[in-house]
Amino acid sequence: MLTQQGIDTDYQVQLIENYQRRAERLGYSNRNPLFKPVIEFLEPARGKPSEIAGIKPLDDAMLILCDLYRQKYGIQIWPLIPSQVNARGNEHIAKCLRASNGDAFGLIVPSSVTQTTRNYSGHVVPYVVQQSKNVIQIMNLDSMPNAQQNFLMTNFIRDESNAGNDVIEFKVSDDRQTSKNGCKVDSIQILKDTLRFYKEGDFDSLHSLLGGTESTRIKDRKQVTPHFATATLMLPPFLLKTAQRGAFIREQGYENVAGVQPFQEHSLDALPQSIERHRSKYSAPLSAATPPKTPTEKTANHFLLVKAYHQIGKVLDKLESFETASDRQHYLRRISIQ
Repeated sequence: MLTQQGIDTDYQVQLIENYQRRAERLGYSNRNPLFKPVIEFLEPARGKPSEIAGIKPLDDAMLILCDLYRQKYGIQIWPLIPSQVNARGNEHIAKCLRASNGDAFGLIVPSSVTQTTRNYSGHVVPYVVQQSKNVIQIMNLDSMPNAQQNFLMTNFIRDESNAGNDVIEFKVSDDRQTSKNGCKVDSIQILKDTLRFYKEGDFDSLHSLLGGTESTRIKDRKQVTPHFATATLMLPPFLLKTAQRGAFIREQGYENVAGVQPFQEHSLDALPQSIERHRSKYSAPLSAATPPKTPTEKTANHFLLVKAYHQIGKVLDKLESFETASDRQHYLRRISIQ
């Protein structure tokens, strides 16, 4: 999909057409899609063609992707589907917290809860949540943290702090992405990386995962209320894989990408792959559909774009593994938050 000249849009079109045919055979349609191709129109007044900027997994696809990671890695990621949770999403978050038994888990939370129809395509925010006794720790890993306040998580924090639990939220301070269309894939990937590292490293809390009391990656702690505090989180190296912007990596305290310590691509025992090598593998020139954040940025990490197409293929493989439509629907009900 990636070439030295940029993104091979012809190949993108072929993949989308193939995926659409497979989805239609499974009963999906334009009125009830499994995924959404994201089209950017490039200066239409000048007659320039449109460009495919990405592909978004929708409700069923998000549920299946989280279940596939649950089966493969033994981690819990729950996508909150607006048409299912509506404004009661904070109660669903609390339900996930009570069921976690103190283990860290991931949440993918919609920024808007006004959509009552299926197949939400708006912005989502990934959170890692972990409770130990009466202390709740939250990592807010929003790919565009300055976009808007998250209504559901704000209500959840209010409810828990009012109940006497001490809540601390670690927040990323700046945008990781150049594209506004990759938030769903970013959420799944960064939660998977965080929870795998937490699980395989045998940490006992998110605070210890981030370096504990001596950590230099937790800054600017602020006590907002007696039971709620916030702090700025500088992402550790193993969470920089999804960042599109090289400038973001420098903002995390690394002057050059090559100097960043390696992260593990597959497991804690695997051979390390440096961020520089990873970014080089997935980098391609920026297009008008993904404009640079700063004038000096000429390329971007398109890892999420490539991953999005790979993930939709995995979703279709899973759905096609069931013999009947009834079996598929039973599976989807089983993996939903009830």
